[in-house]
Amino acid sequence: MPTSDLLISSPANSQVKFVRSLLEQKRARYHAGLFVLEGVRLVEEALRWGRGLELVLFSQDLLTTERGRELQAAAQSNGARTVEVASQVLERLSSTVTPQGVLAVHTMLSWSPQPNPRLTVYLDALQDPGNLGTILRTCEAAGVDQVILGPGTVDLYNPKVVRAAMGAHFRLPSYEASPDHLVERLAGVPFYLATAQGGRPYTEVDWRLPAVLIIGNEGHGPGLGARAVATAPVHIPMAQPVDSLNAATATAIILFEARRQRGIL
Repeated sequence: MPTSDLLISSPANSQVKFVRSLLEQKRARYHAGLFVLEGVRLVEEALRWGRGLELVLFSQDLLTTERGRELQAAAQSNGARTVEVASQVLERLSSTVTPQGVLAVHTMLSWSPQPNPRLTVYLDALQDPGNLGTILRTCEAAGVDQVILGPGTVDLYNPKVVRAAMGAHFRLPSYEASPDHLVERLAGVPFYLATAQGGRPYTEVDWRLPAVLIIGNEGHGPGLGARAVATAPVHIPMAQPVDSLNAATATAIILFEARRQRGIL
């Protein structure tokens, strides 16, 4: 069983610098095939998922707690190398206001298109990492079968996305694909394009049938590729003068209507 290395007390340590590169650079993440999890809960989710943890950095403070020591033992049993890091060094790595004292390096997940999905969400050039993470978590809660990230969408493994998704990466099939690829795989399935105005109100769609929901870019809406494959636009009626909603909020409203229609609320 791997054991903790000696205490790392310098931010210039090679392992600390490697983790920082994964946090800050998409190119580094994809070159290594690794991404970073931050926080006790996310590391626990990774352990429930199975093998995949490569390296876990623990702060001195966390290892003084029973939960921290239990997490360290579980990570070691999982095959990960664990390293104790001076608390101030780990805090400098952390991207949160209140760091929880643990960062983990995990292999990227490999999801394939799901057979006969009933509900798919396609994200077209969505760029805000907080929105993407929230949408992933919402999709999981609403029973979505898969999430497709279209061209121009923020990196699935951006640290802010991973944090906001709260473990959805490990349970919700999510992968990159073009609109054309999606049409090829889901021939005959209606593609509903969420718009600020126009088309049917979302409550008038029969979400009991297989469907794809397209969510466009936060500022410019859906691109030409997404519009070209859309079967019909749908919108959320709103009181004036409000004419649009945050992408994550709009997604949640529509998806939970679909879940309600399917009689599973």
